[in-house]
Amino acid sequence: MSSGDAVRHRLSRSGDRQLNNAVHLAAHVQRCNPSPGQDDYLRKIAEGKTNEEAMRGLKRQAAKVIYRRLTDDTNRLLATQVTAAAP
Repeated sequence: MSSGDAVRHRLSRSGDRQLNNAVHLAAHVQRCNPSPGQDDYLRKIAEGKTNEEAMRGLKRQAAKVIYRRLTDDTNRLLATQVTAAAP
């Protein structure tokens, strides 16, 4: 069986390797422990996804959560600074 016709979405491996490692670790911890992330992982495996594809989905979810937390914290900090600077 050839995989030549299979269409796979490949993510760029460029970027911050330390950050990528942290996101991978977060996804791995979710996969190995009872959590909503583990439920998503098992659901993807049941759908016929490979381990790599299921992990890629978990990493994507973890990255979204981390980014949302960082932007929320930044926005909260900026709002506090603007409120404090107002006369």
